[in-house]
Amino acid sequence: MKLFILTFDFFRDRYPDTPYSIASVLASIKKNPELYNLQTEHESINLSVLHEKYKNDSTQIEKNAFLAAKKVVIEKCWDSNYLAIGITAWSEVYIKKLLPFLKNNFKGKLIAGGYEVTAIDDNKRRISWVSFLYKRIFGNCYW
Repeated sequence: MKLFILTFDFFRDRYPDTPYSIASVLASIKKNPELYNLQTEHESINLSVLHEKYKNDSTQIEKNAFLAAKKVVIEKCWDSNYLAIGITAWSEVYIKKLLPFLKNNFKGKLIAGGYEVTAIDDNKRRISWVSFLYKRIFGNCYW
């Protein structure tokens, strides 16, 4: 079994390449004996670099973040059983663009997680944009 985690992140100088939230998830998986055989990998789309490169041109940033994410999906997680996507306020636009591509191409299960998923209660989550999109596109999603 293979789990691939994809996030869209802003990084600061002297900060780790893996966000603390993802490091916590990966550490928890490694400590859980039931998940001993689960292979995990994480890739981050570095939004800091894109914002600097395209001088905060949102059209270019969105386009290139999507292309980078698409490349990661094709090259690194095509054979994964699960694709977990970290959903944050700043990644919403990129994820919305990525979902139709995943619907038509990714054969594994999708897992939605992150601040925008876990920071709201279940009732609000059921009517959130994430829930709406996943139900419309995938039929089921894991929270």
